[in-house]
Amino acid sequence: MKPKLNLNMQLKRIDDDFVAFSKKTKEAYKLAPIAFYVATLCDGKRTTEQIADQIEGVLKKNKLPLPFTEDKLIEEVESIINQLSTQGVLLVSTD
Repeated sequence: MKPKLNLNMQLKRIDDDFVAFSKKTKEAYKLAPIAFYVATLCDGKRTTEQIADQIEGVLKKNKLPLPFTEDKLIEEVESIINQLSTQGVLLVSTD
């Protein structure tokens, strides 16, 4: 799966909130920080595994503990991507 941001959506940080904003419908979805970060990594080129690796690398680089095992991290990333695609924030390709 190679998710990418829907071109009709814009990601914004407003104060302490993370938001996906629809340019078309003017709807906004408040995102958890991890969901916002996952969405920023969805460029249509990275797989879910590569996105999970990127997150793991950033956590390790900043000496932060992994919240899950590596396998569980991939599952969490997939869950976030599925939820965001259901909301229309992301588009998912199986290429």
